Amino acid sequence: MLNGSRADQRDDIYAFGLVVYELLTGRHPYERKPASKVFLEQRSGQGWSPKPVRGLSRKQWQLLKSAIEILQEQRPQHLDDWLLQFDPKNQPKWLLAAVSGLLVCLVGGAGLYYLQRAPQAPEDPRPQPVIEMPQVPTAEPAPVAKPPTANVGGELQGVVGETVRLYGGDSRSQDGSPLVYSWKMTEQPAASKAVLEQPGDAAPRFVPDLPGRYVAELIVTDTGGRVSEPAGVIITISPAPEPAIEHEAVSADGSLYMAAGKSSYKIGEELKLSFRVTKPGYLRVAYVSTTGEISELLPNKYQSTKVRANVDYRIPPKADSFKLQVTGPVGTDKIVAVFSSELIPKVKDIATPEGYLTEALSDLRASSVTLHYEVVKK
Repeated sequence: MLNGSRADQRDDIYAFGLVVYELLTGRHPYERKPASKVFLEQRSGQGWSPKPVRGLSRKQWQLLKSAIEILQEQRPQHLDDWLLQFDPKNQPKWLLAAVSGLLVCLVGGAGLYYLQRAPQAPEDPRPQPVIEMPQVPTAEPAPVAKPPTANVGGELQGVVGETVRLYGGDSRSQDGSPLVYSWKMTEQPAASKAVLEQPGDAAPRFVPDLPGRYVAELIVTDTGGRVSEPAGVIITISPAPEPAIEHEAVSADGSLYMAAGKSSYKIGEELKLSFRVTKPGYLRVAYVSTTGEISELLPNKYQSTKVRANVDYRIPPKADSFKLQVTGPVGTDKIVAVFSSELIPKVKDIATPEGYLTEALSDLRASSVTLHYEVVKK
């Protein structure tokens, strides 16, 4: 964590390993140096290595040593597997008995042979060294395959009409193999018609159409067919903010400017719009009434979508070409414009009834603006 990594169960395994080492030896493996200091020493090639614990087999020592590694990624992932391999009681009893019996026969037979052939020497009064028998390697138990883990992160927030992206990319299989993702919406407001797009991806998305509580669920499957427990994420959606009533607007990157004559119109008045772009490209414009009705204003009979840089464009282009008459009802109308240096795909509508770009255009490298103006009675 001092190096900016995320904490996980391997940090608890490290602390557990320190306790086991001190119980068996009576001393700290790193002479009570802070882990950060040991890390820097190891990095410079002067690292302190823990001394092996007498009485442990080579395998048991390697297991204990792995638990107290300074680098997190070198420690075991799960303690239950570690304990299963460390405990000698888990080794097959018939194998231990057979190997032990064989050693007794070999040692006893060799001793009797040499006692009979060797001359008798006077008894040496000095203490004799203790000969430790080598550890007998034992068969390791087969690891138990575990299912993958689905991870969807914490709770999410969103706004009606704006795309919400889910993320399950932190899900993991036990052996690092690829995963198959399966998302579904398990809860949403009763009248909502929002649908998850690409539910088989790690990061699907949806556009909430009503405020309230949404819940999405993820299940992942590894290449061995093992299935995770479902993981759910709560998404709280707020109502869309009230639109600002402005008679002009500029896109976020400054490449598209749009203006109306004023910010409030009476029913029956004529609407005139003007546009300017800072580079050549393509422009499309749509009208969205307060009731959600959508009409395309550009292209039209007199104007194409292709526009030049730093040229003032108007809709209608001339006073006698056609008229845009504000028809009502009373409320807030919207004008949505989208500009791109690349050809804009042909779609039925560029905007939703809420005044946002449709999903077909939201991923396009484009600039967009939305004007809101009030419609009042005569």
